[in-house]
Amino acid sequence: GNGPFPVVIFSNGFSSPSFGYESYVERLATWGYIGVLWDPKETFVSSPTHTSRGNMASYLGDWINNESNNN
Repeated sequence: GNGPFPVVIFSNGFSSPSFGYESYVERLATWGYIGVLWDPKETFVSSPTHTSRGNMASYLGDWINNESNNN
């Protein structure tokens, strides 16, 4: 259908990969939502923090907003 569509950004937590949330995104898609899954690139030496997760979610939100305004 025609958009715009609401977007949900999933942060997969500290110990689960994003593919564990694919069923959630698929279910939301049946209701007209776009789900964004992402995996952090932190390592054991550079472990994720609430701040780094929040920064990435903010970045993704800005990117989505910019892309939707350019199309």
